[in-house]
Amino acid sequence: MKPQSNEVIKKNIVEQLAWNDAIDANKVQVEIKDKKVILTGSVPSYSSKIDAAREAMSVAGNFEIDNQLTVKFEAKQDIPNDFEMTENIQNMLKWNSDINPVNIRVETDKGVVSLSGTVSRSWEKTKAEKMIHATKGVVDVVNNIKVKPSSVRSDAAIEKDLKRALERNPLIVEDSLFVEVENGVIYVSGSVTTESIRDEILDQAINTAGVVDVVNEITIG
Repeated sequence: MKPQSNEVIKKNIVEQLAWNDAIDANKVQVEIKDKKVILTGSVPSYSSKIDAAREAMSVAGNFEIDNQLTVKFEAKQDIPNDFEMTENIQNMLKWNSDINPVNIRVETDKGVVSLSGTVSRSWEKTKAEKMIHATKGVVDVVNNIKVKPSSVRSDAAIEKDLKRALERNPLIVEDSLFVEVENGVIYVSGSVTTESIRDEILDQAINTAGVVDVVNEITIG
C-alpha cells in the first residue's frame, strides 16, 4: 500500500476529531512535522484532551502524537478548587473496590493532579489515573505511582505468562511481536495492523501478575 501523504493524514485527523461528538475540536489545530502529529489549541476538559490524542493516533499510523493541547474550561462552569479536587479524587479511589488506595497520595496544584505512593499491581496504577480523566477541574495528571508486587515473580515467569495470554487471543499474531522482561518491566515491540490490537496487547501486559511497568514500542502499520 502506498504511504499516505502528510496532507492526507492531516485531513483524516481533522475529520476524525470533528466526527467524535465527545470532543469539542473547534479550537484544535493539527500540524505534521518529521513523522510527528502535533496537536495545539484548547479543549474544554482533560478527558477531551486524552480523547483527541487517541482519535489522532487511530488514523495516524506510525506517526508520533505530540499532545500540546491545553484545557480551558467554559466560563459558566463551577470549577472546584485544588483542595476540593483532591478530596473528590481521594473519595473516588476509596469507593472503587478494585483499587487499594491506602498507599496512594493525591496532590493538586492549579488543576494539575499528582499521584504518588505505591500499589501492588500494575493495572491499579493505570486504573487510578484513568478514573481522574473525567474529574471536573483537572487540567493534567502526573502519575508517579510505583508498583511493588506483593510477591516477586521471576522475569521468565512473567514473560511466559504474557506470551501464553497473547497466544490465546485470536486477534493477535504473536509472531510479529517481541516480548522481553527485565526486572519486572515488560518491553513489547513489533508491528500490528490497528490501534485496538495494540491496546489489547498492552492491556494483556498490564494485567499480567508481577508486572512493575510496561514499555510500549509497538508500531502500527
